Amino acid sequence: MDTYFAPAKKTEPHKLQKQIEDIIDNPIMDALLKTAAGLLVVLNEDRQIVAMNHTFIETLGIKDAQDALGLRLGESIGCIHAFQEPGGCGTTEYCVSFKIMD
Repeated sequence: MDTYFAPAKKTEPHKLQKQIEDIIDNPIMDALLKTAAGLLVVLNEDRQIVAMNHTFIETLGIKDAQDALGLRLGESIGCIHAFQEPGGCGTTEYCVSFKIMD
């Protein structure tokens, strides 16, 4: 798949679920997510969200955190370019930086 910036590949669903579970089961990551000040998001090697803290969820107005898991950061924050290319977030010519939709 063509890309202007980052690879388009996404993690297979079963592997993504395992990554999410590994973070949930890790007491260090759990403590970090609960105590870190500010917005915190953990991405996997394919730039997909595998964990986020409560501040991130509240700030973005995410109703169900499960809905954001597996998304790329631009998809979760409403980047205007996130869906312009078939490869999704991170693959457009604009992906060196981003803009948030109003």
